[in-house]
Amino acid sequence: MGCGPSKDEGATAAEPAPRMTSGSNGAKKKKPSPEDEKKYDTQPPPSSVMEGVGGRGDMTSSHFRDPNSAFKSFLVRDKEKASAITPKNITTKNEATSNANEEKDGAHHVKNVFARPLEINDDYKPPFHEKSKEESIFIADALQKNFVFENLDKHDLQPLVGAFEKVQVPKDEIIIQQGHEGDWFYIILKGSVSFIVDEKAVGKASKGNSFGELALLYTCPRAATVQALETTVLFRVDQTTFRYILQSQTRKGARDKVDLLLKIPFLRDLPDEDVAQLTAVMTPHKFTTGEYLMRKGDAADNFYIVQEGTLVATNIGLGEAKFEDVTVGPGDYVGERALVTGDPRAADVVAKTDGLAFYIDKDTFERVLGKLNDVIIRAQDQRKISSIKIFRDLGLDTQALKALSRLVREMTFKAGDVIIQEGDPTEAALYLVRPPGKLVLTNNEGTREEQIDGNGFFGEDQLKLDAKMGKNDPTAPSRLKGRYTVTATEGGTCGVLRLADCRLVFDTLLLGKNKKEMEAKTQIPFEKLQRHTILGAGTFGQVWLVSYQDPATGNKEAYALKIQSKYDLLKEGQAKAVMNEKYIMSKLRHPFIIHMAGTYQDNDFLYMLLGIVQGGELFSLMHTPTRDGIPESQARFYASCIAEGLAFMHRRGFVYRDLKPENVLIGGDGFPVIVDFGFAKFVKDKTYTLCGTPLYLPPEVILNRGHNSSADHWSLGVLIYEMIAGGTPFYRNGMAQMDLFRSIVKGEYYTPPEFSMGLSHIVSGFLTKNPGKRLGSLVNKEDDIYNHQWFSSIDFQKLRKKQVKAPYKPKIKDPLDASNFEDWSHLEDKTATKFPKLSPDEEAEFKGF
Repeated sequence: MGCGPSKDEGATAAEPAPRMTSGSNGAKKKKPSPEDEKKYDTQPPPSSVMEGVGGRGDMTSSHFRDPNSAFKSFLVRDKEKASAITPKNITTKNEATSNANEEKDGAHHVKNVFARPLEINDDYKPPFHEKSKEESIFIADALQKNFVFENLDKHDLQPLVGAFEKVQVPKDEIIIQQGHEGDWFYIILKGSVSFIVDEKAVGKASKGNSFGELALLYTCPRAATVQALETTVLFRVDQTTFRYILQSQTRKGARDKVDLLLKIPFLRDLPDEDVAQLTAVMTPHKFTTGEYLMRKGDAADNFYIVQEGTLVATNIGLGEAKFEDVTVGPGDYVGERALVTGDPRAADVVAKTDGLAFYIDKDTFERVLGKLNDVIIRAQDQRKISSIKIFRDLGLDTQALKALSRLVREMTFKAGDVIIQEGDPTEAALYLVRPPGKLVLTNNEGTREEQIDGNGFFGEDQLKLDAKMGKNDPTAPSRLKGRYTVTATEGGTCGVLRLADCRLVFDTLLLGKNKKEMEAKTQIPFEKLQRHTILGAGTFGQVWLVSYQDPATGNKEAYALKIQSKYDLLKEGQAKAVMNEKYIMSKLRHPFIIHMAGTYQDNDFLYMLLGIVQGGELFSLMHTPTRDGIPESQARFYASCIAEGLAFMHRRGFVYRDLKPENVLIGGDGFPVIVDFGFAKFVKDKTYTLCGTPLYLPPEVILNRGHNSSADHWSLGVLIYEMIAGGTPFYRNGMAQMDLFRSIVKGEYYTPPEFSMGLSHIVSGFLTKNPGKRLGSLVNKEDDIYNHQWFSSIDFQKLRKKQVKAPYKPKIKDPLDASNFEDWSHLEDKTATKFPKLSPDEEAEFKGF
């Protein structure tokens, strides 16, 4: 493999590939050794042909990247995604496909997949088709042999089994036509079928085999024709029914778990998000009559909540005290002392009947939420912050409030301690006083004296510093002179929320402003923008290099102006998507996230003014004609910036869902910038839409189990692996899409021997199958990432301020330098195109853009 050295801190920074087109005589890429070939690129044993139908061959050479080369294709949104700015050192899609045909080991851009979201109604009832008990068992057995269904228990499978309908097809009838879009999945009950690719028979299948499972995940062209060899009886179910049942079952299961948890008194006061997070780590335990779940005197390390069946707590007693047996039925819990005191078990707990219980062990509880007392304090802080006027006026959502509560730091004081001294420099911060602490606030003039008890707060006025200064970037000062003196009269503790930490969650320029002030837009006048050249083109419009001359300074500032046709967006059903993208970008202001400087619209077009990022894609650094992968130290720098950008999104409740090297551009200062928010979404609990890039999808997205911000952490793990190994962990040469999905769901990948211990550990942490236990998703959230040993050399405070040296800086001549972009001078200005006039209802779709 063309891997960078794992520990060579002084290694030369990788530079992007020069442009190569079809037939280029550029230098040959470094080929893997025979050992590496065996490790990375050996074709896995082919899956059965019937499993490949709908999957095998669905991704051609232009859909997948192989792990050993780098070609570039023009990055364009197809229908569901708008055009993105494209560097010059790439080839077009046709060129990439041509290159792929010449060099099979090429690394290719990957086509996104997208399944339109479903609207699930609580009263939804799936279709039901009568069938015999034997037929139901037959279908269930066939499903459990398929990786798409193998994680579902028989109880969850029942509604799906009932939805299968029986069909009979005569000999020679075409069941599936290659190239046609399909959404049916089939199980053969009787008879046999032939699989035909490009008019050539490639395999057969008979009773008990299934085919077409990829069509259940999202709509795509069939990879093969399936023809009946004889009269054949099939069971089938369509994609919509499958997704409705799976999502409704998943949501119902989550609601049932929440209901069980809320029966426990000490969990009732926790925020909904914390309770929902616990449901992901509740482990089912099927018990049988006479089984002991707990024994008296054993260490208390977990507690149980009964869903079905009955348990009995017997031999109850502490010391000389004895108690009668206690029956524990559905909805009851036992063993909760494990979380509260950790004392040894005080009773035996034995199953009176067969049944099902869920358990959570103490270690998992504390890794997910923290110590119980800390969880309760954090919940109290969240409620208190939400009640303070300057935060209440902002209308922050629960995700942002929870993020703020996690940033609160503990401070202990004793009677007589001075917390703030009038006139002395102090850190701008809000102080949340906890019982039994008491303080007094005074000023030098003697005109102010306030008593602050154990449920009070002070310092909120200090948080308005950014609004007064008109600046809130990480380099802005966060210290000011104290305007009063605060002295402790009784010792205690208080939580401290610093202004510097608030900047990690929301735009602190808005603190202290009223709603009218917050809604007032201050942006560059559209008529003052000067267009220079086209940087890119896509389905809905173009991206232009534009400039604005600041009248105050005379400086000319460069931007990218993204122009999209309203008519085309409406025609393709993407009006809501672009409005969502604009909303999300308006909420995100961070040095490692593309900045939206303004939005405009006229009768025909939407305009989005974006910060210009001139250094090309991260992909170009990772993959060149002579090597794949970059030095570990360089990958660490890019990964740390990306992790920080993702953390900022997640604190605001947004999930990115499309992380890949093509969506990370390199700025003129060498720092990476995350771009393209077409798939980003505000997520309170979970979302169920399958979208993203196949190589980077986590198991829960593929299996339609619902996903949240932990999906981005999985993708970050894949990206780190690819940056250093030169290829993604789950794909091998020639692998069909269903084989890729199967590999991801199983979570098995090869760790190259050159990976350092810290690198191997962080990758495995991100590639944890259970999203509730994934690195970045536990109690400390992004802090677990920042504090990971692999990032021990990174000072994230300095990183945010860009006070560290980037390993590579692109050569940029001036602010209007477009030399790293494709030449689109042959295109005409799309704004000159005439479109049909929109109706008032259609125009209303873009209100507020």
